[in-house]
Amino acid sequence: LAGGDNDCNAENASLQVEKVLMEDAAQLWFCHSQACPFVIGCLRCVLPGISVQDAVTSIQCPRQRMAWDGDSFSSFEVLREHDPMDETREDIVFTVMTAPSPVSDREILQYRWQVSISDDGAQALLMQSFEDESLRSSHPKRVRAFTHLSGYLLRPLQGQENGVEAVVISQCDLGGGLPSWFQNMARRLAKRRGLAWGHK
Repeated sequence: LAGGDNDCNAENASLQVEKVLMEDAAQLWFCHSQACPFVIGCLRCVLPGISVQDAVTSIQCPRQRMAWDGDSFSSFEVLREHDPMDETREDIVFTVMTAPSPVSDREILQYRWQVSISDDGAQALLMQSFEDESLRSSHPKRVRAFTHLSGYLLRPLQGQENGVEAVVISQCDLGGGLPSWFQNMARRLAKRRGLAWGHK
């Protein structure tokens, strides 16, 4: 047990949490680890005037998602709808994320689940990548990214008739070599979109 504690302390010492955005309605952090090359992003924002189900529909429905988040995606498709008897509501979704030239666009094939997490109506939306060329083969002009973990926690705001606290977390391998200017631009874009989430 003592050895395990030392290992844990060493791992924690290698973690770095960077505050990217700190506003009343939106906060964004990036978590870096020497043991893993893929950054974890975490966004918390307050969405006033809507219900949890409104938020779920806006995130999951391709038509609605493209209407308010079209800057992030050039395509958002549900390839396989969930079985109505499945309590986890497992879907399969395929998305294409745009990137500025000469960087190739990124595409992601992933499972998506929806589960209730409390009696007050809070919901969790969870995603993880997988590979299946029979569902959607890789496009030769795009790079297949891989989502290690991604999710939304959507909770009703306490003490308010309508409103949602949304916590979004993602760890994604974008694949391919990315120039440093693109990484810096992506950081600025993440900050701007974190602010925009609270107004959509």
